Formats: sequence, structure tokens, C-alpha cells
Amino acid sequence: MYRYQAATRIKQIKNNNKQNTLHKWQQSIINTIKEKLNNENSTIVKADKSKAIVIIQKTSLQGKITNFLQDNDIPRITKDPTNKYTT
Repeated sequence: MYRYQAATRIKQIKNNNKQNTLHKWQQSIINTIKEKLNNENSTIVKADKSKAIVIIQKTSLQGKITNFLQDNDIPRITKDPTNKYTT
């Protein structure tokens, strides 16, 4: 009885270690991508008219956001309106 439980537990641990190794590998890739984006002063954003993603320079993105806000006459909010809408 105990031998079977021990063998089952060992199999569970081995299976979990395989998943942890995969997770560590994926996390390593994510960290490498983040580091490269940071070094190039870039970011990842969703494309305007599709489900694709785009890598863009942060300065270029800031310029596009500023142009959008100015072109659409969106006013700057001076105080937090959250309290007005919460009960």
C-alpha cells in the first residue's frame, strides 16, 4: 500500500518537474524579449485595425498618442473623476 502511494507520488513529482522546466524555459524567453525591448526603447502594442501586435519605439508611440489626443480635442482631466461615479 505505502509502496504504491510512494511510487504514485514520485511520478507526480517527476511530471511536475517537467512542467516546471518548461515554465522556466518560457520565462527565460519572456525575460530575454523584455530585455531586448528595454534596450531598444521599444514596446509591444496591439495594432489598430487587426488582431496583430506591433513592436514600436516608445517615442514614436508617444507622438502618435499626443497627435490623437490633439486631433480629437480630448480635454485634459485635472482631477480624478472616480469618486463621482462610485457609490
